[in-house]
This record gives sequence, structure tokens and C-alpha cells, in this order.
Amino acid sequence: MASGPERDELRRRKVLVVDDDARNLYTITGLLEQYGAEVFSAASAAEACELARKHPDLGVVLMDVMMPDVDGLAAARTLLREHPGLPIIALTAKASASDRESCLAAGMVDYVAKPADARHLVAVIAQHAREGDGAGVRT
Repeated sequence: MASGPERDELRRRKVLVVDDDARNLYTITGLLEQYGAEVFSAASAAEACELARKHPDLGVVLMDVMMPDVDGLAAARTLLREHPGLPIIALTAKASASDRESCLAAGMVDYVAKPADARHLVAVIAQHAREGDGAGVRT
């Protein structure tokens, strides 16, 4: 079982992981559950929006940028229109400075390049879950 400050930050936090690759969903969900997070997973933008509506107390969203139906940038914009203040972190294989800027311009609060180091990913999620206290999803 994971321990340390991230464990305290993620314990009982609701995290939405959005990725069209089932292997990524499985791996990230397992990792975050070790830290005590309650993880919801979505394989599409539409599913992510539906889950955000169902769970108005989400603490943070981890969003794949390259998805087949609606890309993560458009999905983030939609989520933020419906739920201002919801921290969304980009997770993408596109690792250039311009890709990072595109994610931030879409309203995402941070950016993690794939393949992500597990400790770094958890630390970034914990940081934004902590900073987002009280923000959550606005309905």
C-alpha cells in the first residue's frame, strides 16, 4: 500500500481518468486506488461529461489529449464550461512546448507527458486535488 503525503492528499478523493486506451485506464486506476482515491474511468469525452454530471464532487480530472471521438482539448473546454474550476490535468504523448501551451490554453491546470513516471503523476494529481479543495464540479 502506498504511503506518504500523496496518500493523504488522494485518500477518498474522486478522480476521473479519461483515456480511450483500456490498458492506460487499468494501470492509472490501479495506481491511484493504491493511494486511496476513488477513481472513475471514461473512454470518451461524452462519457467523461456524463460522469462529471453524476459526481459533482470530483476533485480532479486526468485527461488524455489524443482521443478518437473528441480530443482532450475540446473535452476539457466542454467540462470547464459545465463545471468551472474543475482541475483538469493533460496526459499526453505529445510532449512539445506548443502542445503544453495548447493544453493550458484549453483551461487545463497542468500537463504530464506519457510515458509518465508514476510518482510524478501521483504528485501532480495530489497537488491539484489539494489546490482544488472546495472548487470541485460546479453545477
